[in-house]
Amino acid sequence: MDIADCVSTDYVEHDVKTPVSKLRGTFADQGVRVVVVVANGGDFAGVVSQAQLLSSHHPPDETAMNVVRDPPIVQRTEDVRETARLMVENELKLLPVFEGEQFADAVTAEGLL
Repeated sequence: MDIADCVSTDYVEHDVKTPVSKLRGTFADQGVRVVVVVANGGDFAGVVSQAQLLSSHHPPDETAMNVVRDPPIVQRTEDVRETARLMVENELKLLPVFEGEQFADAVTAEGLL
């Protein structure tokens, strides 16, 4: 079974120049629990998790580019079990879903369940 039916819009997109203070606010204000997807001029740059921001001190004016993680990417046709394995292996609850070379959506652990 592939992940095509499991994609989610449960993420918020920010630019790589967004300050960490605004990322923290996004998690608090918008109730985003999983991850913030960071875009670089429309191109995918990576993800930032709430746990990642809480686990170490980051000055409020530090930019998202300094804290972004480069997760594995999956295609819509990726197998559910392989996607779950990648999430566990990389300690992420969200992975970016690409259509070819273009960022399309995200898949969450909740969506897979």
